[in-house]
Amino acid sequence: MELDFIRSDGISRAEDNITKPMANIANKFPENVPGKYYVDNQCIDCDLCRETAPNNFQRNEEGGHSYVSKQPENPEEERQCKEAKEGCPVEAIGDDGA
Repeated sequence: MELDFIRSDGISRAEDNITKPMANIANKFPENVPGKYYVDNQCIDCDLCRETAPNNFQRNEEGGHSYVSKQPENPEEERQCKEAKEGCPVEAIGDDGA
């Protein structure tokens, strides 16, 4: 019998091993501008990225999703894009390292 241990934050070890979906460059939206960051088709249009990095993310009104409209051009925009990526609830923001 295997025991399931609960961590101090309330997440079980079994839950901790579940892999969350990650952004996939093959599924990125075509309106993303070329560069390091992109949004893929997992986007649920929650607005977090647009609020966190308003200079870099916009909403596609017809498609109901966000996309990268401008790659970061300074350290503050880079910080905001990274924060948006880390905060995305469905991990739809990718960073291809370019």
